[in-house]
Amino acid sequence: MFGENNATKKLIVISSAIGVKQSFYSKYATYLANKGYLVFTYDYRGIGESIPHKMNEIKARFTY
Repeated sequence: MFGENNATKKLIVISSAIGVKQSFYSKYATYLANKGYLVFTYDYRGIGESIPHKMNEIKARFTY
């Protein structure tokens, strides 16, 4: 994964607070990326960019 000469070995995953869009963290993620980190952000299902066009398209199950 990090075999390339110019690849970074510094990886950060930003896990959003529940109900908070990943875009809330964009300035912080950009700051870290400019410092040489590889940064990942994501939206939880049904939040932000992951909202489907129709809410009934969400195929989620809860089991315990």
